[in-house]
Amino acid sequence: MKHVITSGVLVLMLAVAGIAVSQEQSPPNPVVVTVNGAPIHAADISVAMGSIGAQFSSAGQEMTEEELMQVSLGRLVDQKLLAQEAEQLELVVDETRIKAQLDRMAEEAGGREALEKDLAEGGLTISRIGETLRELDLARLYVDSQIRSNVEVTEDDITTFYDENKDKFMSPETVRARHILAKVDAGADEAAKEAAREKIVKARERAVAGEDFAELAKELSDCPSAERGGDLGFFAYTQMVKPFSEAAFSLPVGGLSGVVETEFGYHLIKVEERRPAKEMQLAEIHDRLRTIVTERKVGDLLGQRLTELRGQADIQYLEDPQGGPKPF
Repeated sequence: MKHVITSGVLVLMLAVAGIAVSQEQSPPNPVVVTVNGAPIHAADISVAMGSIGAQFSSAGQEMTEEELMQVSLGRLVDQKLLAQEAEQLELVVDETRIKAQLDRMAEEAGGREALEKDLAEGGLTISRIGETLRELDLARLYVDSQIRSNVEVTEDDITTFYDENKDKFMSPETVRARHILAKVDAGADEAAKEAAREKIVKARERAVAGEDFAELAKELSDCPSAERGGDLGFFAYTQMVKPFSEAAFSLPVGGLSGVVETEFGYHLIKVEERRPAKEMQLAEIHDRLRTIVTERKVGDLLGQRLTELRGQADIQYLEDPQGGPKPF
């Protein structure tokens, strides 16, 4: 359930980009749902659908439009319920924080007038965005003061979680390699590219002939690692651009690559050491596990509280949102 807050932040930060911009008359922005009398407008749902849809897509999860509508509307309802609880507790929003967020949005949009225009084309206003920011902050304050503050994580909790999920905590295979880079600038012509490639070919010939690779790197490489003899230290497959990693991880210790082309230019790679993937020990990831277990407990408690709040709330779904998105 922690996505209740996360998705709300995304809604705001992507507010301008997430709205479908029309060159025609500004669309209507009817009330689609009320939560204890407080409205959720069509534009709120449209923005939420855009940002939440992007969030799921980036995680490799596809949703139908109906599913996306359900998730987006559910999160907006939950957000409003939490904010209402915060108001009853007389929690106070930091207006300086709200102003700073609005100023940042205006700056990113090219100024306040540009932001107002973009928002108007999506049926929103700066005032409306400010209200949503306050609502989000209230929801965050409620979660921090009433949910998170009541979570206790013991050492037994952490150990149990580790024991049950050891397969998820593996340090990846790594290699330690040196390289020589012949840099190629973006937009370089074919002659420049061929000259750089030939530089690596000749460097390889010298290395094969027995010259010390580290000394060659100091002499020839265009990479800052040249002063270290081209030493890049240990790295995992995902830490380098794909062509470089493909070459490095296919080599045996002491192995020398052919000419490797990447977006940076041409490389000659020598692998010095390899470390296999291994199970990470509890002590190595203790703090990380504490955070994970804490967030899970917060999510569980928040889910329980939201179930209670939904059961107590007067939530009205309007059947005709007058051209806006329908919740069902």
